[in-house]
Amino acid sequence: MNRFYQLVSLCCMLNAASAYALDTETGENSDYITYQQALSCIQSSQNLEARRQQLRLDEADKAYISSKVMYLQNEVRKRRKLIESLDQRHTQQNNENYNQLVNQFEALLEEHRATIELFDKKQRLFLNQHKQFSEIEYNHNARCLQQTHITKSLYNEVCSHDESSWCRSFYF
Repeated sequence: MNRFYQLVSLCCMLNAASAYALDTETGENSDYITYQQALSCIQSSQNLEARRQQLRLDEADKAYISSKVMYLQNEVRKRRKLIESLDQRHTQQNNENYNQLVNQFEALLEEHRATIELFDKKQRLFLNQHKQFSEIEYNHNARCLQQTHITKSLYNEVCSHDESSWCRSFYF
């Protein structure tokens, strides 16, 4: 049974972040994080979560705009077919409907074009935000999660009231 616990603890170590916590008060070694670094990492972790949430909102916004583009494409296609069918059997009675349909068609085309431009703008913005997020996340991980050691007393001091992912990455 003891061997089983050793195996489980080894697996947990391999799956956990590379952050180690120490149950002693010795923080003299340069491998140990300082109070200021810990606060910086907590703030960085919270900023990452806020940016991650903003990316989710922007992705949902893009999905909505994309569905609107598809809807407008279908409406344009329907109106185009209707206008073509009215062109084939042109009568005086259809003339008023025809003019109204042409105006609607032109308005739909303009809305479709504007929506595509908006989607392209949102896509470029999203890609830029995602690139920035990836760089910030990489720097955060390098600075705050790679081989970082923390004493239990410092952990208790800075993480006792914090629910950031950085604080949750430590195990004692």
